[in-house]
Amino acid sequence: MTETVEVASAVKRDAAEPMIVDLRQQIDEVDAEIIRLVLMRTNLSKQMCTARQIAGSPKFTYSDELAMLARYRVLGESGTELGLLLLRRERRTLAPS
Repeated sequence: MTETVEVASAVKRDAAEPMIVDLRQQIDEVDAEIIRLVLMRTNLSKQMCTARQIAGSPKFTYSDELAMLARYRVLGESGTELGLLLLRRERRTLAPS
């Protein structure tokens, strides 16, 4: 009986390995897409700040930032933290040298 259970467990492990490899690859692809989108967002934010400066407006508007954070709240507390990290990253990128 013990041998049957051990064999069944080994077969399940062997079947799970390809799934694990595939899931890891999918997660890596999602991570790469997130990085691409964060860089795109930063670039768009730079363009927005430039356009605002040309228009004589402030670089940042708190109402836009608060609206963005509200959208990220759908992810819960960690979503708000993620939104704040993005805003902080953009402010650092856009800060005068």
